[in-house]
Amino acid sequence: MSRRLSLRFRLAAIAGMAALAALVLVSLVVSALLERTLVGDIDGRLASRSRVVLTELSEAPGTEPRADNQDPEFREPLLVWRFVGSGTPSAVGDLGPSATPTLPNEVRLRPGTRTVAVGSTRFRVQTTTQPAGGAIVVGASLASLDHTIGTLHVVESLLGPVLAVLAFAGGYLFARAALEPVETLRRTAEQVGREPSPTRFRPTPPFDELGRLAATFDTMLDRLDRVRERQDQISADASHELRTPLAAVQAEASLALRQQREPSEYQESLRLIVDEARRMAGVVDSLLWLARSDRGETAPAPVREDLSEVARLAVRRFQPIAESRQLDLRSWVPNGPVPVSAPDRWLGRLVDVLLDNACRYAPAGTTVELLVEATDGRSSLRITDHGPGIAAEDRERLRQRFVRGSEADGSGTGLGLAIAEAVARGTAGQVQIGSGADGGAVVSVSWPKPA
Repeated sequence: MSRRLSLRFRLAAIAGMAALAALVLVSLVVSALLERTLVGDIDGRLASRSRVVLTELSEAPGTEPRADNQDPEFREPLLVWRFVGSGTPSAVGDLGPSATPTLPNEVRLRPGTRTVAVGSTRFRVQTTTQPAGGAIVVGASLASLDHTIGTLHVVESLLGPVLAVLAFAGGYLFARAALEPVETLRRTAEQVGREPSPTRFRPTPPFDELGRLAATFDTMLDRLDRVRERQDQISADASHELRTPLAAVQAEASLALRQQREPSEYQESLRLIVDEARRMAGVVDSLLWLARSDRGETAPAPVREDLSEVARLAVRRFQPIAESRQLDLRSWVPNGPVPVSAPDRWLGRLVDVLLDNACRYAPAGTTVELLVEATDGRSSLRITDHGPGIAAEDRERLRQRFVRGSEADGSGTGLGLAIAEAVARGTAGQVQIGSGADGGAVVSVSWPKPA
């Protein structure tokens, strides 16, 4: 694969070509304006001389026009041809017949001002017909004008390469100075992740566009570091959370295979393995759901759900669980709909994790209460248990993943409130954690009513 020229070289080459193109354009414009100005001056002289010659001939017919010695040092002399009928000039002025070039025959037939070639020299001529017949032609050589334009072109052709080289050199130096901060950014970015300490660009004033870009990169790297640290922590916590059930499964399976056992003992081992596998599946399922929620890529479109119906179904599912734990699960749910805008099944997951937490930590013989209500333009869900409660210093920390309260018995995964927080965040809701009158935990979630 061929290597491309450096950006500095390409910018310098563009500057050189632009300077050369500009010089060519300026040269063409200057040459055209100069030629137009000089030709206009000659045309003015031709018109003035024609009037003088016609006046002289009208006053003294048959005489030869007098020589025109106006500006003889700096201007081409004016030549006069007098045509009578269709023959050759009968009288020639200024330089005399022997020094006057022969004009093309069509010049005397076409009145007006034009440029004609006489031999290898261009002439500017003006033809004027006489009232009595014949024509007067006044002309001037354009040799001086052509020499001036040619000299200008030579000078420009010599200056062009010099100007292009100077523009290339200046463009290269300018590009190198302008791209030096970019090279610094590249060298710094190359060290990101290679050193034990975090690498940052740390721009210095003045904060121009590149300085602001470097500051943005620093902010982005800070966010990436926080995300990486969070992922590392989650990975470590997940590994720790899965290690215990995996060890239990491995130990129980090894014990069962060590020697022949009674069928009841095998069944007991299988039940333990199933329980631990179910626990691992729950952890993995929760982590996958949280990962999808974090990305926001696979979240379904929100729909209008009835919080009352979702709560009634959840209470029905958890009633046997509460009874097995000797808990009294009570609910107060309005008969009418309590609308919430949320993706399908998200509200059900939120109610499930909150009821699971409440049933898990509430002592036997106590109650777990669920309340759904709609007030002041908001829909709310509140779940209260009469367990150990949640200490004030743990309430924010418990919203993180794999974090358990100080009174936890280790049977949970530490993902319940994290899932509730993710659902609330994705549905414009708010989670509040408090304490009941007897010290139990109260978890409330409220949403704005959908339009």
